[in-house]
Amino acid sequence: MIAHLFMAVGAYLFLTCIKNLLSTTFYSYTLYHYLILLEVAFALLRLLLVLLLITWLKQGLIGAVLTYPLSLAITILLLSPFWCRTVLPLRKVKASKEAVFRKALKEQGSYIVLMLPFKDIQDQLPVWMIKVLLGTEMVAIYAVAQRGFSLFYSLLNSLETTLLPLASEKISSDWETTKRMLNKATKYAFWSGALLVIGGWLFAPIFYRLLFSEKYLEAVPVFRICLFALSIYPFALIQRPLFYALRAQKYLFYAYVIGDCFYALFLYLFISQLGVLGAALALLINGGIMIPVRYYFLYRIKSDFRIDIKNIFQIDEFDKRMFK
Repeated sequence: MIAHLFMAVGAYLFLTCIKNLLSTTFYSYTLYHYLILLEVAFALLRLLLVLLLITWLKQGLIGAVLTYPLSLAITILLLSPFWCRTVLPLRKVKASKEAVFRKALKEQGSYIVLMLPFKDIQDQLPVWMIKVLLGTEMVAIYAVAQRGFSLFYSLLNSLETTLLPLASEKISSDWETTKRMLNKATKYAFWSGALLVIGGWLFAPIFYRLLFSEKYLEAVPVFRICLFALSIYPFALIQRPLFYALRAQKYLFYAYVIGDCFYALFLYLFISQLGVLGAALALLINGGIMIPVRYYFLYRIKSDFRIDIKNIFQIDEFDKRMFK
């Protein structure tokens, strides 16, 4: 069994490299429809494989691990013809003799490299804190809650992936259009997140019985609290694309450092008092604080950028045309 797990993990790591190659190519050519298809296909295929391998075939841990490489392999097979069609013309292109990569790394790339460890720390902080303060059993409850939440979160996260290259392309040529685009993305993501919160809250017990088992129903209250992050995440999903488009990755790096410090503090305080529910609450509160902090950094860089909160709750002519 251990050997099979290592093989599955190895396959997933290898396939992730291929997926990153496809993503980078689609980013470079601003092929947003393929980027969306890549992310959505992976999320949906993984959900279907979870239902097939865990719920119906009762494969347990092996089945759960296999969902990752299998869904990734199928996604790559589906998208590889489009990738090949995109890169074939590159055979006639000569490589640049300038140190382009070194120049980019010196300007803002170093901050991206520094950012990654802090992002990983942020992802692992709740697990470390729960293990130290509550024990290994509670880590399992939190992990199951997060696994369910990540399926919902990935549906919104695909929009951020699309905005990354789009904002960089548009911002230099048409700032006003870029602002409208980011505001509309926030608006539609907010209402999509609201529907996911309501649906997830109502059907959480059924969802967990289908995907996991009765013994993990203890994770449902944690999952429900985490779901509320989908109501504030829409205000964050445009921030990273905008930092990258403005070549202000160093401010995003500062935000990660500050966020990790606050997150560690909130996790300790809330887990100590509320148990594993405190970890979910710390996630919400930290997000609620760091989103305005990142907007403050953006305001310092681009003082005419605002999220039109009022428009989120209004239906304008553009919305009517969109949903006719």
